[in-house]
Amino acid sequence: MNFFKQCPFVRIVIPLIAGIALRYQVPVPQQGLLVLLLFVSVTFLVIFPIRFGYRWQYLKGIAFNLWVLAVGLFITGNVLKDSQPSLISGNQVWFAGRFLEIPVEKEKVYKAEIQVEAQQIGSGWKNQNVKLIAYFEKDSLIGKVLAGQPFMFGTKVTEPAQATNPFGFDYQKYLRLKQVETTVFLKSGDWYLAGSQSKGLAALALNLRKRLISVFESVGIQGDELAVVSALTLGYKDKMEARIRDAYTAAGVVHVLAVSGAHVAIVFAALSLLFKVIPGVSKKSRLKYILLIGGLWGYALLTGLSPSVCRATTMFSFVLIGNLFRKRANIYNSMAASACLLLLINPLWVFDIGFQLSYVAVVGIVFFYPKIYGWLYVKNKILDYVWSLTAISLAAQLVTAPISLYYFHVFPTYFWLSNIVVVFGATVLIYLAVLLLLVVKIPMLFAVTGLFVKQLLIVINGFVLWVTGLPFSQIGNIPMNGFSMILLLLFMGTITAWLLQKHYSYLFTSLFFLLVLLSVQRFLTVQQEDKTMVCVYQIPKQTAIQFVHGKYSWWFTSQDAGEGQMKKLVADADLYWGTSENKYFRLDSSQLKVEQGPFYFESGFWQLGNYKGVILKNQTGLLIPQKDSLSFDLAIVTGKPSFKREDVPKNLWFKQWVADGSVPIWKLTDWEGSAEEPVHLTKTEGAFIKFLP
Repeated sequence: MNFFKQCPFVRIVIPLIAGIALRYQVPVPQQGLLVLLLFVSVTFLVIFPIRFGYRWQYLKGIAFNLWVLAVGLFITGNVLKDSQPSLISGNQVWFAGRFLEIPVEKEKVYKAEIQVEAQQIGSGWKNQNVKLIAYFEKDSLIGKVLAGQPFMFGTKVTEPAQATNPFGFDYQKYLRLKQVETTVFLKSGDWYLAGSQSKGLAALALNLRKRLISVFESVGIQGDELAVVSALTLGYKDKMEARIRDAYTAAGVVHVLAVSGAHVAIVFAALSLLFKVIPGVSKKSRLKYILLIGGLWGYALLTGLSPSVCRATTMFSFVLIGNLFRKRANIYNSMAASACLLLLINPLWVFDIGFQLSYVAVVGIVFFYPKIYGWLYVKNKILDYVWSLTAISLAAQLVTAPISLYYFHVFPTYFWLSNIVVVFGATVLIYLAVLLLLVVKIPMLFAVTGLFVKQLLIVINGFVLWVTGLPFSQIGNIPMNGFSMILLLLFMGTITAWLLQKHYSYLFTSLFFLLVLLSVQRFLTVQQEDKTMVCVYQIPKQTAIQFVHGKYSWWFTSQDAGEGQMKKLVADADLYWGTSENKYFRLDSSQLKVEQGPFYFESGFWQLGNYKGVILKNQTGLLIPQKDSLSFDLAIVTGKPSFKREDVPKNLWFKQWVADGSVPIWKLTDWEGSAEEPVHLTKTEGAFIKFLP
């Protein structure tokens, strides 16, 4: 109870998050929420305490939590209401908009988040306030656009595509959390700039960031090194390839690529040193604290105002405001207060991975670091510094592990080694990068500093890649759903309470949570082991068919399983279905024959248990009239079949037809309209999944 008295915002943030999560999952009318807020406020906060006196004061606490819960429900409802589709149209419409960021060059297009400010309706215009993600055809103009520039564009606006595979990326949910309505594709003739003036402070900061990144490029920093230094110092990650990001994730140091507390602390230290030498800004001057807060938020604006940097900057601001008024801040209360403030501004940030990991990691470091560091006493200063970094790494990894396992399903076994080297290297790199930007007008010093920055980046990236290449560098495919994650967090919390307080009630509670967690994990494992199914996945212009029996699976694909989209699909399927013993086959292989356990395949014909079918590509042998009637459970059509459904002999019968994403749209129309049996088109209906007894 004393803890909550010292940290009142902790009591507020819990029901606030509960209200946000509840409203996101369950639609509640806004009018009903207003009535609930008024009822709780008047009845329980005013009438009950007056009428029934002190012994009913606990109702005031219940009412307050309900009131905060209702606030969470209400603000989330407002955000979700504002994100309802308003631009969807079947015809081309003209819009007035503005670039919210500098367009990012991709392999075939440019991508940018844009703000729609007006929509043409008839001969007039209607004001709008909607965000879109726009993909632009490459031309000479789009690469020169700056953030904040106004432009006009005409296009059809359609709803975003739904997830087509059972474990596919939910793009609609992603857009919803970013408060983006949908995506559009614009050709060169579909848009034009309506002015050269950038509008808004955020746009000016992003344009400045582009100029600072060009400074790194001017000293020969390119490729992976440029991507890492841009992310590490300025929060710009669009230059980073998936390969290098995955390497940092596997090494357990991906957190250094997100601008957060450590980066803000370095900026804070640099600004503090700077203000010491500025006349008139004394150590106790209020102006110093105001300038520090302004400088920190200027850096946050420069890095794009990500949730993690907003969390760190808000916390530093609260501490500085406390110092300004001679008040000592409680770290837990400051964290909770900053979370409340940020969630009131944007409640959907609570679902952001960076937001979650940022707060949880800080809690872990503040609580566990002193205890872990106290395990060893090291006299040598260098070894003590190494042990200190190790203790911080252990503390952060301990509390973030459940969330990381839920999102990524991997555990980096050498995180302790990676963090010792990479965190130290990243800290030095940030100072050098700041120095590089400051000495840009001094050629000799600029060139020398740039050389040091480049070489240090090469060393850091090389070390990360070396760690990921070590044996058993990560434990992968760890099943973890949301319920299991919560159980693991509860177990860790109660077992920690027992170790500190030695109350056996905490021990028994932790053992209960552990027992439930193990039971849930075992139940999920048994479910996966007892699964037999056929799945035809949806991949544009590709074929991917998987036959599953327990932990065994057989893949038939149009390209190698280790390439492109297939590589990710196979990895996701292994995790989702619990398969570990896979066989891969190319459909264009000649004389292909497979016979293993309950599965058999030859010349396009296959059988899994008692379920049998055929994979049709360009085979014409089926068109030869059969003497006897043949019945199959499933026909899978791929590629560009040279025959139509009516060409198949009448005595050859299939209970179900499936056409995958490799079949052209004009062929799909023929098959959909002519088949007598049910036809499943993966392009429009998503993956076909058939569970077998």
